[in-house]
Amino acid sequence: MVWHDLTKRKRAEQLIKDGSERLEEAQAIAHIGSWSLDLASGKVHWSPQMFCIFDFPFSEHAPSAEQIIARYHPDYLEAHNTRLHETVVCGTPLDIDLPLIQQNGQERWVHVRGRRVKGGTGKDGFRMIGTVQDITERIQTEEALNRANAQLEEHLRFINEQNTLLEAQQLELKALATTDGLTGLKNHRTFQERLSEEFHRVERYHPSLSLILLDVDHFKQYNDSFGHPEGDKVLKSVSRILKSVTRDCDLVARYGGEEFVVILPETDSEGALRAAERIRKAIEEAAWTLRPVTASFGVTTLHMNTESPQALITEADEALYAVKRNGRNRSQHYAIMGGSGD
Repeated sequence: MVWHDLTKRKRAEQLIKDGSERLEEAQAIAHIGSWSLDLASGKVHWSPQMFCIFDFPFSEHAPSAEQIIARYHPDYLEAHNTRLHETVVCGTPLDIDLPLIQQNGQERWVHVRGRRVKGGTGKDGFRMIGTVQDITERIQTEEALNRANAQLEEHLRFINEQNTLLEAQQLELKALATTDGLTGLKNHRTFQERLSEEFHRVERYHPSLSLILLDVDHFKQYNDSFGHPEGDKVLKSVSRILKSVTRDCDLVARYGGEEFVVILPETDSEGALRAAERIRKAIEEAAWTLRPVTASFGVTTLHMNTESPQALITEADEALYAVKRNGRNRSQHYAIMGGSGD
């Protein structure tokens, strides 16, 4: 009977030993160590893997709590002590990531878990049990990913800045390609393109379309008398007046020299003539410093016999020259000259 009990005891001891060895192997593979702390006596117990993680030589006895805490990075010590105090006093589970400083000065990161349980020394004593896992590789991977993400964000920011700059340059180039350098109005090429678009839109949808061609009166004499810089000032002032008294949907362009042109979408002959007179009076009544400045206006409206955009320009030009022959500073519609109306 005694022999039988001894056999059972040895078998149980062997099972415990085997289980302990398997646990140690598993902890070594997972880089996890287990620990316990008697809150009354302060006695610490470590599994073998804890010595590897904290870089202490293996011993039957764990280092003291002071020796262990000395391994923690000083910048994180206060956070560790605060969380540990909450666990000891309030029973709050301990769960925190901390860096360790090993004997060779290298930094290792660990994930510390713990909880307060009964079973310590003394009456109704408590102890702490928990695990420590080496998470250095995970932290290094996260830091590498963060660096990669930061670099990616920097590259994306640079690309966005370059795209913004490119868009601005493209807009600037487009403006240079479509704008008259002196007056800031649309240039002759842009006028021709827009007139062609409006002409074909009328062919399809049948709205009204009118055109104003104007010429600054006696501009050559003005240049000869006061010089080209003063003449340029007149052209700029006329341009500002044109922009101020026309609609947003109208296109105002410098046709060439002292000639300007206005495309009036969805405007009949009466509306076009009123627009021309409004511009003419605004120029005539402006505060000119050297001498009065006026302009002559030729107006036309697309009609059933208008064959092309160029034909519309020709009609406006004929109306303009009729005004010049009859005293200038007037507005003339091509239809009144005997041309077709709208």
